[in-house]
Amino acid sequence: MNEEEIRQKLAVLETYNQQIQKLQEELVNIGLMKNEINKAIETLEGIKENDEVLFPIGAGAFVKAKVLEKDKVIVGIGANIFVDKNIDEVIKEFKKSVEDIEKAEAKGKEQIENTIKVARKIQKELEKELARIQKEQQEQQQK
Repeated sequence: MNEEEIRQKLAVLETYNQQIQKLQEELVNIGLMKNEINKAIETLEGIKENDEVLFPIGAGAFVKAKVLEKDKVIVGIGANIFVDKNIDEVIKEFKKSVEDIEKAEAKGKEQIENTIKVARKIQKELEKELARIQKEQQEQQQK
């Protein structure tokens, strides 16, 4: 392996490390999204049982509020458009979203694992080459 090939492999290794970092950041965001949806599901299921809720007003403060329509939820459907939906329908949709997110999470983890394997292989090749070069240099110094 010549110097140019070593530089190329180092650049490829750096690219893989950046990909791993980006994928890990995406997994964090996916986890946050999943937690938010699960919290919404929990809240909606709680509303079905009890008409009192804690409503956040900011800065960690809440007020108690009564839910007027326990069977309806106003849901955003995009472009600042909101519609009334049945609470059970929304819970079902949110649970489906969680399932989809979990699939994406699993794919992301698999992609990270595969990228790590490739990066480790390149790193081992570079370490082996570095050891060979160091050995050659020591042999030349002994002459």
